[in-house]
Amino acid sequence: MTYKIQRNKDVEKIVSEVRARNNFRGKISVKEKYDAPCFSGVIKKLENIESTYNPDYPLHEIGPGYSREKSFNSAFESVLEHEVTHKKDGKGRGFPQTEDYDLERVLTPVANVLKSKGLPNVAIGNQGHTLYTYFANLVSDFGVNNIVCDNRGSEGLFLVYNDMLNSSGKLGDLFEGFLKLQARTFSKKKGVSKIIFYFTQNKKPKKAVQNFLSRTKLMEILPEKRADYLANPDNYEKISVIFAEEFSELVDAQDLQACFFPVFGGNDFARLNDEEVQMKIAIKAYGKEGSEFKPPVFMDDNLALLSVYKMLAKDIEMKVESHSIETERPVSYVSRRKFDIEKDNVEKMRIGINSPGKLEMQVGKYPLKVRSRYQISAGNFPEIRVGLVDCSGSTRREINGKKGKIMNSWAQKNMQWTDSSIFHYELKNAFGLFELFRRKGTLRRSNTRAGVFSDESRMGIDLSESERLLLQPSFSGTQLDKETIDELFQGRNCLVYLMSDGEIANKDDWVTEYRKDSGRIIEQKVKLIDYFVQKAEGHHVFYLHVGEPNETSNYLDSRGIKVVYDDGTNSNVLVDLTRKEIYGEIK
Repeated sequence: MTYKIQRNKDVEKIVSEVRARNNFRGKISVKEKYDAPCFSGVIKKLENIESTYNPDYPLHEIGPGYSREKSFNSAFESVLEHEVTHKKDGKGRGFPQTEDYDLERVLTPVANVLKSKGLPNVAIGNQGHTLYTYFANLVSDFGVNNIVCDNRGSEGLFLVYNDMLNSSGKLGDLFEGFLKLQARTFSKKKGVSKIIFYFTQNKKPKKAVQNFLSRTKLMEILPEKRADYLANPDNYEKISVIFAEEFSELVDAQDLQACFFPVFGGNDFARLNDEEVQMKIAIKAYGKEGSEFKPPVFMDDNLALLSVYKMLAKDIEMKVESHSIETERPVSYVSRRKFDIEKDNVEKMRIGINSPGKLEMQVGKYPLKVRSRYQISAGNFPEIRVGLVDCSGSTRREINGKKGKIMNSWAQKNMQWTDSSIFHYELKNAFGLFELFRRKGTLRRSNTRAGVFSDESRMGIDLSESERLLLQPSFSGTQLDKETIDELFQGRNCLVYLMSDGEIANKDDWVTEYRKDSGRIIEQKVKLIDYFVQKAEGHHVFYLHVGEPNETSNYLDSRGIKVVYDDGTNSNVLVDLTRKEIYGEIK
């Protein structure tokens, strides 16, 4: 117990000293965790630090000259110094210093190199990394640790790695090279013997280290100036490129998992899994000059495309109003009271005895009511179907001949579309509706479906699959089939949308319809477009027509379907109409 109390005091003192020494203003959260390795740390958004330590450290014999207390304090201090220095130390030095530098000057150049070498950005290890973020994390840790060493010496860092090596098993070529590189570049070397024991005699890590140092000329810089060089953001990209080029030689392309060894900072790029972050990164890339949208190389192309359309939807101006009404509702029921001839129903009158013991006219159990307000939502439908989006070849046509930016340049040329095409405006409307329903609280993954139609129709089973299908057009002919219309109009009182340029080749084809009449099943032939209109009865249906009016739009309008026209200048049209027609918000 005495030892634990002392250790807690040591931890509090170390946290306080690290904060003061580096002028760190963020939050530092520290917790005990009986686990191996004994230390962990991560700085989130380069602002707040979360760290854990095992009070039982060390879990193995470190060696002569290392007391339990001194080793713990030195190692734990290094973990906190490491996380703080990802932002900045007391001298204003850090790596990467900002999240933008982290992405643009470290991760992006690393990813470009690895991709050019044919190495895929697959998930590796157990810390949420991909191959690209793992390499970038190593680059960032290399820079940070050199700064920490310059400030506080190397012993604590080597003790942390000693603990990791003792608990995490076999050391692969990549991480061995990473450790050897630090052993060479650190301005101080105390404690290096604690990791040398784990090194193999493999020549490949040694070669990668030597090539890196030769190309960067780091060893030609005075030891006391080396950390300053690494902390300079102008040097990040060069260091990142050379590291990726040389150390990728230590990766077996047939066994990428074997290159992973845990980093004690966890995953400095975990924020990339956040949907909001993905949208901001993707929309920034979309906003850059050029004839085509180029997703960040560290981001999956299709995820980036999805993130762009989600962000475009978020940028739609839509003030969401809440509605409430006042009502009376019963909270309990009490026994008889005196009959009120002006208010009470005579049929409920009874003869009873009041408290003084006299006969009187009474009414049986009555409710005790309170007045209250409650929220209402006009858009709670059994199912929302941002129904079918036309993805026929004609929807690739650019509105008004305006040349736009190619949105999916990685696809085959005949599968590409631009941000001035009919299909793009259909997508903006579809994702805008998703965003409206999300803000209204009526969007649920299970009750919202969408799909595309061309030569064949495809409907998602839920929101996630629907979003994916919307970005997989076939751009062939335009056909609607009876089975898809049946699926689109299942149930009653659903909210259904159809988006098209109206060039539906088989709209006048005859289909067989079966209906009941006086208990008999009647078979009759109807045109497909009429079958659509008949099935739409009992639902809230909107048809978005992109482009000039044509035979399809005119006919649907004449049959009572709500037709909305968009010439490409107002991709908010369905959002605005839904707010007016369904939610009663826009006058």
